[in-house]
Amino acid sequence: MDAELRVEAVGPTEVLMAYQERRFGLGLADGACTELCRNPGCEGAILDEEIPFCKTHLYALDLYSLVKVAGSWAWTFHAPGEPEHSSVGRHASELMKAAVAAAAGAMVAEAIVTAAFDDPGSMEEQDVPAAYGDILRTRHAMDRERLRLWETGRREAWRLREAADGCAACHRALGWVDDGFDAGAYPAFRPGYCSSACDPLPAARERYRSAEADHSARAQLCEDIPF
Repeated sequence: MDAELRVEAVGPTEVLMAYQERRFGLGLADGACTELCRNPGCEGAILDEEIPFCKTHLYALDLYSLVKVAGSWAWTFHAPGEPEHSSVGRHASELMKAAVAAAAGAMVAEAIVTAAFDDPGSMEEQDVPAAYGDILRTRHAMDRERLRLWETGRREAWRLREAADGCAACHRALGWVDDGFDAGAYPAFRPGYCSSACDPLPAARERYRSAEADHSARAQLCEDIPF
């Protein structure tokens, strides 16, 4: 009780416990403790300390939460002054797959890149001639990471489009030519649709702002509740 732990469920081999938003599975036989997905009732393990969800519920996050999780995770790879060592790890592919499925590849990719590297714009404002090489190296490393994320997103979009029977709205066949990945851009519609006109999902920026407002409202509500 002093640790503010609460029991969610008890099974023959494991006890599910929670502390605030964090959830754990405690093995009764070996005492092993595994941090679980923060989605209530889920027994899947988290992907990473900064990605506290299983793969399934990562895909189910609202866009504001997905962008925040991506940025927080990428920040752990930030090596100030050493852009060559700031390349993000293996979970980038899962984040990009979730982003492409939600037609938000550009937003999530930029959240990852800007969190993992120094800001070259701020470096330029300092106007230090000796730092010119560092600025070029940083921009080069950021562009290399953007390309890697874009390629991951495009492969995932191809996979999803090949698995679909056709556009979910007009049933037109989905080909790779119209996948929206033109000139390094990301499509503004989900891979299961042939165009933005067919996809009923609002634009990514609109969904992000709506989810951000919801989170702010809930946070304000919690502050207003007297304890």
